[in-house]
Amino acid sequence: MARNIRFGDPVRKKLLDGVDVLANAVGVTLGPCGRNVVIEHRASGLPPVATKDGATVAQAVEAAGRMESVGITLVRQMATTVAKEAGDGSTTSVVLTHRVAAETRKALAAGMNPRDVSLGMERAARAVEADLLRRSRRCDDRRSLAHVATLAAGGDEGIGEIVAEALEIAGDGGVVDVELGNGVTDEIESVEGMHWEQGYRSPYFMTDSARKIAELENPYILIYDRVINEFSELVPALELVRRRGGSLLVVAENIAEEALPGLLLNHIRKNLCSIAVKGPGYGDSRYEYLLDLAALTGGRAIMEAFGEDISNVTIEHLGRARRVVVREDDTLVIGGEGDAAVIADRLASAKRQADWIVEGDGSKGSPSGKRHELQNLQTRIKALSGRMATIRAGGLSDIVIKERMQRIENALNSARSAQNDGVVAGGGVGLYRARAALAELRGDNLDQDHGVAIVRAALDEPIRRIAANAGVDADEFLFELRRSNDDFWGMDMRSGACGDLFAAGVIDPVRVTRLALRNAVATASSLMTVECAVTHIPPSDPTFGFDARRAAETREDPRA
Repeated sequence: MARNIRFGDPVRKKLLDGVDVLANAVGVTLGPCGRNVVIEHRASGLPPVATKDGATVAQAVEAAGRMESVGITLVRQMATTVAKEAGDGSTTSVVLTHRVAAETRKALAAGMNPRDVSLGMERAARAVEADLLRRSRRCDDRRSLAHVATLAAGGDEGIGEIVAEALEIAGDGGVVDVELGNGVTDEIESVEGMHWEQGYRSPYFMTDSARKIAELENPYILIYDRVINEFSELVPALELVRRRGGSLLVVAENIAEEALPGLLLNHIRKNLCSIAVKGPGYGDSRYEYLLDLAALTGGRAIMEAFGEDISNVTIEHLGRARRVVVREDDTLVIGGEGDAAVIADRLASAKRQADWIVEGDGSKGSPSGKRHELQNLQTRIKALSGRMATIRAGGLSDIVIKERMQRIENALNSARSAQNDGVVAGGGVGLYRARAALAELRGDNLDQDHGVAIVRAALDEPIRRIAANAGVDADEFLFELRRSNDDFWGMDMRSGACGDLFAAGVIDPVRVTRLALRNAVATASSLMTVECAVTHIPPSDPTFGFDARRAAETREDPRA
């Protein structure tokens, strides 16, 4: 296929034209008074979608031009990454990227060194991040968490309240999960469970591609302390589960690539749904983690140290749980069916070991080794004693419930970010106050100084967009904002009243704000330092590349 190759500033202009379209479409949704965007449904005859969710709007925006589409795709991918990591901030990141990219293109057109301009912007972004952390406040009370979750859920106070309640039930170190409910209202259930940071071994295990998760209902759980090298090693366990019409979670030290195809083939064809994950813990401590998991699920870990082998597995070895949720980076086992007495015994043993380390003689043994052992014990104690809160999303139909689940997960991620890192003033005020950190910041040359000035000028862009959507004059609001040095003083755009934004609940997790700025600067720098673009030239023949034999084999539709 022929390629179109372009160079220089015309390339950057086309890329920026695409970013303009995306930022203008997404920007109208920003803030509590953001406007709706109507999106035509891709299926003919179905009604359009009206939404003010910036991430949804970003996914729907396309451009006719090839290079404009490249700019849109790059910024959309960045915004999706921010929303995935922090639960919010996708619209803010797009707006910031647009402003930084526009100012950067002007600088390059004036003949400045693109490398130095980028270095200055990166230096400014680091200074702003440090200033945001310094200005942040702790956010661990239920009221503040509810405010954060409400903002991340698009202003839905019901979601904010239920997320804050779930975090309170789970407590410190607890885990909150979201699942499909059976009613029209949201519900919370507290269950026993275990969480560890290891995800599925292959993305083909996913059962929900939109949420990028793999789920099993009422699965059996196989726990093994060695590497599974061949699929044949799993056949006895799979046959046991198949005869009972169940599904299987395989937890092992590792699962070799050679063993995965057989599991995946059965999983995809629904012959026997299964998911393979690495077990929790590292080093010697992983044996205790596996035994804890076996106690929580009512199974028996197959340990070679005990003279057991996976080929001799019986139904007594397999644990049970109400539900298993596996993501890219973590695994949740919810509602294990273990014996309460066995769990209590292991919990008491872990607490005794932790007490011995805390109260023992510090002169004996390695202090760092003891500290690491104590951390492992504390993690085990949390897993054995912690509660897991499950939010069951409700609604009138499956489509409504799934959309609500997505908003609850976004609100949950945002509230967790606020718990861990604190909050800054919302409505763009936190970013605007951080301009003070750049007042005296200088680069190594004039071009780097201009890079710092670009970031400083862009920090008021979210406020301008929010004010415009609320029908407020942005310059007048900024004038009032400069009259106060209080980090949390500003205007609540919902009521138009000025005052303490923390008390009013207009707050943003500092992690969301930092990620939005960091990714915006990096993406704008990548876009505007492009000197050459290579794009496809679509063939004039609509059947180009169509193979009749291949079409017959795959039932390909030549009109697609």
